[in-house]
Amino acid sequence: MSKVFQALLLNLIIPVAGYFLMLNIMNESLGDYSLNDGLNLCRNNSDPTCISFMRIYYTHLGSLISGAISILLVLILIICSFISKDNRKLIAKIFPKLVPITIFITVIQILLQGVIFTYGIYVLESYYLGSVHFILIGAAGLAAGAAALKIMSSMSQINSPIKISVIGHQVDKQNGLWNLVNSIADKLDAKAPDNIIVGLEPGFYITAANVNIINEKNVVNGETLYLSLPLVRLYNEKEISAIIGHELAHFKGEDTQYSLKFTPVYIGLQSALHNASDSGSIVALPGVIFLDSILSLFSSSVSKISRDRELVADQLGIDAGGKDGLAYSLLKLAIFQESWNTVLDDAIKECNQGKFITNMSKTFMNNSKFDLSDESIEKILEDIGSVSTPHPTDSHPPISERLKQCDISTSEMSIKELNNQGNAKDHIDKLESIEEDLTYFEHLKLVALGLIKQPEENQSEEDIEKNEQQNFMLNAIYHIASAMIYADGKIEKEEVQVAEKIGKQIMPNFNSSSFREYINSEPKSDLFEKLISYFNFMNTDSKKMIYDYLEKIANADGDMAEEEKKLLNLVSKKWDLN
Repeated sequence: MSKVFQALLLNLIIPVAGYFLMLNIMNESLGDYSLNDGLNLCRNNSDPTCISFMRIYYTHLGSLISGAISILLVLILIICSFISKDNRKLIAKIFPKLVPITIFITVIQILLQGVIFTYGIYVLESYYLGSVHFILIGAAGLAAGAAALKIMSSMSQINSPIKISVIGHQVDKQNGLWNLVNSIADKLDAKAPDNIIVGLEPGFYITAANVNIINEKNVVNGETLYLSLPLVRLYNEKEISAIIGHELAHFKGEDTQYSLKFTPVYIGLQSALHNASDSGSIVALPGVIFLDSILSLFSSSVSKISRDRELVADQLGIDAGGKDGLAYSLLKLAIFQESWNTVLDDAIKECNQGKFITNMSKTFMNNSKFDLSDESIEKILEDIGSVSTPHPTDSHPPISERLKQCDISTSEMSIKELNNQGNAKDHIDKLESIEEDLTYFEHLKLVALGLIKQPEENQSEEDIEKNEQQNFMLNAIYHIASAMIYADGKIEKEEVQVAEKIGKQIMPNFNSSSFREYINSEPKSDLFEKLISYFNFMNTDSKKMIYDYLEKIANADGDMAEEEKKLLNLVSKKWDLN
C-alpha cells in the first residue's frame, strides 16, 4: 500500500506546482482585481493580454483537475483492492474492468500533466527570466505525447485471447499416457484434459488458452496438460501421479478459467508499465510509478490466492500419488530442472563441432545423474528448507511449506531416492521416437536464434580429415575414461566429475553430454585394449598425461578397485611406462 501513496505524491508534484505557479502569476497580473473580475473581463475577449490570462487560468484549472483525478483514482483502487482482496471471483469481475480504465486515465494524466509541465516552464521562463528555450520545452511536450501513445497501445493486449506457443507433440488418444491421466482424473473426480502435449522444456502446467504447437503447425483448443519428457524420465509411478494429480486439481478448481480472465489484464498492465518506462519522458515518470504501484497492489492479492490454490492442488496431488510421491516430485523438479540449460549448451557446442545430440531428453536424464554431487544436493535441500515465508508477489508457496502437507522436511529427504530414476516413462508409447523428433526441432530453434553456426561449405579435404581425426580422438578418450569408471561395476559421481573436469583440460572439445552417453552404455572390454594399443604412436609425455588422467579417475572415489588397477597396469605395460 505504501507504493500507492508514493505514486500519489509523485502524481501530485506537477499539478500542485502548476496550480500555485499559475495562481501566483494571475494574482500578480490582476493586482487589486479579483479572479472573478479578471475572468469576466477576459472571457470571450480577443485581446492578446486576455488570451494569455485565460491560458494561464485554464492551466491553473487543469492542474486542479489533474490533482483531483489522481486522488480519486487512488481512492477507487484502494477501495476495489480492499473489497476484492481474497475473493477470486470479485477480482475476476473488478480488475478486468478497472485496469483498462486506469491505463486510459493514466494516459490522459500524462497528456494533461505534459501540457501543465511544458506550458508551466514556458510561463516561468517568459515571466521571470525573459527568455524561452522553445526546443527543450517542445521536446518535453512531444516526449509526453509519445509516452501516452505507447502506453495506449498496450490496451489492445487486455482483450486479446491468450495463445501459448510451444515446441511439442500432441499425444493421441491411443497412447498409453492417456490411460494414466484418465485413471488419475477418475480417482480424483476431476475433469480429464482435452489435450495432452509433451515437450522437452522443463516444467508441468495446465492451461485453457489456445496452444500453438509450432513444429506440428497445429493449434489446440480447450484445456491442455503439458508434461516435460526429460522430467518424466526422473519420476517413478507415484511421483508422476502426484504431479499429474496436482495439475488436474487446477482443472477441478476452475483455476484455468480464472487465468483466462486474469492473465490478459495482467499482461496488458505489464505492457503498459514497460511502454511507460521505455518512453524516457520525465513527464511520464509519475505514470510509471503509478502503474507500478497498481501492478504491485494487483500482484500481491492475486499471488496470495494463487499460493492458496497451489496448496489445495497439492492435497489432490497427495491423493493421487501419496505424500512421498508429491514430496519427491517437487524436490526433483526444483533440483534438476536447471540441467536443461546444460543440455542446451552442450547441444550448441556439439553442433558447432559438426556433431549432433540425437535425444536431448535422454541427455538430460544422464546429466541429472552426475551434474550435482551428494554434497551439492544436501546444500540445495538446506537452502530450500530455510525458506518458509513467501514473498508477497510469489505465486507459489515455498517448497518447505508445501512439504509440511507431506509430513516431511528437506532434512528427512533421501538423497538416494532423489537420484533414483523411476519408470514413469514406460507409460508413454513411442517415447524415444517422440523425443528424437522434438530434439530435431529444438536444434532448428537454436539455429534460428543464431546459436548454432551453419556448417561451412566447400571445406577442404584437409579440414575434413582434421575434424574426423579430432572426433576420433575425442570418442576414444570418452571410451577409455568411461571404461575406467565402469571397471568396478559401479558408476560413481565423483569419478564422472573428475573425468569431465580433467577431460576438458586435456581436450577443449570434450562434451559432458556426449561423454555421459558412453557412461550409460556398458563399454566393450576388448575395445579398451585395442584403443590403448592404437595410441602407441603417441610420445611418452602424451601417454603419461592420459595414464595420469585414468589414474585420477580411479582414485576419485577414494578407493581404487582391483579391476581399476588391472586396467592401469594394462595401460602401463602396453605403453612401457615402467
